[in-house]
Amino acid sequence: MRNLLLISIVLFLFACSSQESKEISPKEVPVSSSSVESSSSEVSSSSLLVSLSESSSSSFESSSSERSVFPLTTKDASGAGEYKVGQKITLGWNSQDENLCFNGVSVSPSQYAKALKMLSADSASFTMPADSVFISANFKPCLDGIGTVVIGKLRWTNQNLNIWTLSGSSCYEKKSSNCRKYGRLYDFETAKKICPKGWRLPTDADWNSLSAALGENDGTQLKSQEGWENDEETSGNGTDVKNFHAIPSGIVYEGSYMYRGFHAYYWTASERDETTAFYRSVSYDSPDIYRYYNFKTAGYSVRCVQDVQ
Repeated sequence: MRNLLLISIVLFLFACSSQESKEISPKEVPVSSSSVESSSSEVSSSSLLVSLSESSSSSFESSSSERSVFPLTTKDASGAGEYKVGQKITLGWNSQDENLCFNGVSVSPSQYAKALKMLSADSASFTMPADSVFISANFKPCLDGIGTVVIGKLRWTNQNLNIWTLSGSSCYEKKSSNCRKYGRLYDFETAKKICPKGWRLPTDADWNSLSAALGENDGTQLKSQEGWENDEETSGNGTDVKNFHAIPSGIVYEGSYMYRGFHAYYWTASERDETTAFYRSVSYDSPDIYRYYNFKTAGYSVRCVQDVQ
């Protein structure tokens, strides 16, 4: 009897539940478990995108922060490494070959060349930009393209030197094309140091020896066969019988460039006093080698000599 009562109660409750279910409005559609899962998935995916976005942003910010340090690569120069933007780096170079002379620096990208400041003939300061940079120290044979000639007991270089220096030398009218054609013009102190190892700046006595070996019309014998201005109706060119190739390279004096085409001036290693030194010159209007002195600040051409063994 008791069991029958329990069964009746259960059937009654089931009937009520079914009736309520039938009264649900069509507009009040219950959310299915699949919809919940889909929604849950969408929320999860959205959260993941937000998470990835935040992670990416954080990574970018970290990467951007790290890019305040950039690599500097060098060739034939010290100073390679990674540096902060704006950091000053001291670069140095020194060829292991004594026959090679420094011939300037190349900076790539070239727009950063202005960040390089020469400190001496073998060092420079570079301010690091926000970019990767490659710097190469360039060298060339000290007597690149220069021949020699023996006159008397001395061997002479038969072209003017064109060895780059940080200071104390220049190209005529500051044009590199003139350096290639006429060589550089050096002040006295620079001229004394510029001849490569095994060579020296000729002394006043060395020039006397050259003149004696040539004899009469020594200047004409040294001058090149072309390039000299005429002396009115007379050609200023020489015979160049010794292949000395003296060319009218001109001078620079107190900032003014002059005499190209008319005169060639050469420093000797002999000082007259503290402020002046002797030089030799050949000219368009004279057959002789001229000797005089001038202030050491003047810029003249340089030939080098060595004793013949």
